[in-house]
Amino acid sequence: MDESLPRGVRAYLMRQRTRVTWSTIAERLEYNSIEGARSGAYRYAKRNKLPWPVPTLTKGFMYYQAFMDGEAWSDIAYDFSEDTERVINCARVWASRYKLSWPARIEEDWEKKMRAKSD
Repeated sequence: MDESLPRGVRAYLMRQRTRVTWSTIAERLEYNSIEGARSGAYRYAKRNKLPWPVPTLTKGFMYYQAFMDGEAWSDIAYDFSEDTERVINCARVWASRYKLSWPARIEEDWEKKMRAKSD
């Protein structure tokens, strides 16, 4: 992350993008307390009309998005130290909740698309 950004911005983005705890954020950004990290992120959110509390990524979203970006279920499971079936089910439930298509992508269609790009 860009070190030139104010700490409040970095605190907000860390919480949003990585799901780490406020305690970890405070430690990494050298805040004196958890409240300091939260307060910095809060001020940034309010000044920029961003949602508060900070929305965090869910596992279902991350699994679904990684699959849509072309990763194999087994690779996603490995990256998150999860069981492949558990990853697929979590992504399926997330897609269902947000009324997205399932299966997320058809493997054959994806392979054709990737081959066309490489030609």
